[in-house]
Amino acid sequence: MNFPEVSVSIVNWNSSSQLKRCLDSVYSQEGVDKEVIVVDNASSDFDPRLFEKSYPSLKLLLNKENVGFAKALNQAVGVSNGEYLLFLNPDVEFEGRDGLRQLLDFIRKDRKIAIVGPKLLNPDGSLQPSGRKFPSFVDLVYGLDPPLFSKFIRHDPFQRTDFDKVVEVDEVSGACFLIRKDVFKAVGGFDENFFLYFEEVDLCKRVKRMGFKVYYYPEVKVFHQWGASSRKNPLSRKHMLSSRFYYCRKHYGFLCLLVLRLIYAVLNVIKGLR
Repeated sequence: MNFPEVSVSIVNWNSSSQLKRCLDSVYSQEGVDKEVIVVDNASSDFDPRLFEKSYPSLKLLLNKENVGFAKALNQAVGVSNGEYLLFLNPDVEFEGRDGLRQLLDFIRKDRKIAIVGPKLLNPDGSLQPSGRKFPSFVDLVYGLDPPLFSKFIRHDPFQRTDFDKVVEVDEVSGACFLIRKDVFKAVGGFDENFFLYFEEVDLCKRVKRMGFKVYYYPEVKVFHQWGASSRKNPLSRKHMLSSRFYYCRKHYGFLCLLVLRLIYAVLNVIKGLR
């Protein structure tokens, strides 16, 4: 049996129109033997028959409920056969037809490179920054209310201005990145305690701890409609907070979590007094 080079995994939740454009973009990628897996998290707008008809080779996994982003991606990996894994949001489209080939060529240059992410662009072609330092405790606090804290401090989680340079980073956006499957399995896959958000940050952190490298590779560009699914989810804010708190506890300890929760409680009191 011939195995594909890359298994492309996409989790869909109420983004069927974006998903079709994403799949068209993926299947247009040339020079790579690939399989494509879509996990649908109980979308209300998803008709599997239409996708099976349009994409006969597509692997579809249909969840009866929304099990979360991290768990659904782990499900996709469980049925994958590729040596490499490409994780994509359903609102992503490649610019051109050789982006996947370029990512694959780059990651194969060095066995120490475990993850590579492309340059992200907004639909209008403007930059969507990716490739940053791991969030510090200050970053986690700032993210509780960016509009408020930005009035008092300057905050730049990327700490760089050149997004056209190939550079080693701590973590890349989960919207699109390629990873060696053996490394993904070695670190235990995505932590399913992250229902939504921070799952890719945590994965990159564990990969780096094993001594592997994560790279930002702007030679490949993808268009990303940031928040296409999350904006439809009334629980999006709740999931963001939950993941932020869990990441804090996991990587900074229980004491830091208590401080973070205390700051969040104070912020809510201040908002209530306005």
